[in-house]
Amino acid sequence: MLMYAMHYDKYCTRAPYRQPFMSRLQWVQNKLQDRDRCYKMFRISPTMFYRLHELLTESYGLKSSKKSSSIEALGMFLWMVGAPQSVRQAEDRLERSLGTVHTNFYKVLKCLTKLAKDIIKPEDSDFTAIHPRLMSPRFYPFFKDCIEQLTALMYLVLCQVIR
Repeated sequence: MLMYAMHYDKYCTRAPYRQPFMSRLQWVQNKLQDRDRCYKMFRISPTMFYRLHELLTESYGLKSSKKSSSIEALGMFLWMVGAPQSVRQAEDRLERSLGTVHTNFYKVLKCLTKLAKDIIKPEDSDFTAIHPRLMSPRFYPFFKDCIEQLTALMYLVLCQVIR
């Protein structure tokens, strides 16, 4: 009896699918048609949006899925990060499930961390040069040997984010 109750609760009491006024992709494309509205929603111009989308799809593995397109996923991500909006607000605005919003957000985030890894690099990757201010007696005891520890920590953080 308990198994039947669990099955009924999980599969038979679901809320009906929501039918949006316009599709999520139509909403993103509608915002991309007007430069001012695009900037207000995504904090990026339409030209840069499409260039970023092209870069992420061609070089960093952003793909469309059965449930949503890559343009919609990028628009959702930029809208959430730029405003900032919560996952629940994205769920309500785009009429998607929390799982879909979460999946799309992290799919785009994973691609952007790969992009950041290629773009953000120190000029001196071996850190042989130390800034003169850090060599002063006032700061040196606190920053001695911290570069190696900091790079190891940054590597661990990036590995956690990419997972």
